[in-house]
Amino acid sequence: MKIRKIQIVIQSEREFRDQLMEDMRRIDKGERKLIRKEAIVFHSIDQFRKIMTNKRIELLKTIRHKKPKSVYELAKLVNRSVDNVNNDVRLLEQMGFLETEKTKDGRSKVIPLVDFDKIEIELPI
Repeated sequence: MKIRKIQIVIQSEREFRDQLMEDMRRIDKGERKLIRKEAIVFHSIDQFRKIMTNKRIELLKTIRHKKPKSVYELAKLVNRSVDNVNNDVRLLEQMGFLETEKTKDGRSKVIPLVDFDKIEIELPI
């Protein structure tokens, strides 16, 4: 089984802009086709910590391994309120950590999906 990683880069806004400009320069020269491989960028470790709480990491692990069929089922698996889990799922989706699929089996359901096995953090020094 192939392990799929999601990369997290922690760099200042200035470093991000400089990297983006360098990538665009290399694309113009034909040295590169993509601006950047798939990554989620945070501007500080504190910003990363505010988003990736222990409870949100638990949600990602539970979604990946238990594959709940709804946010309601996910909330029951982690013993949390549906409203709080739903808020966390929406935030994690906005950040790019998971996707959701909407279905209608009598009732509307939101199925959370995690398609990576590992989070890799890159911290330039």
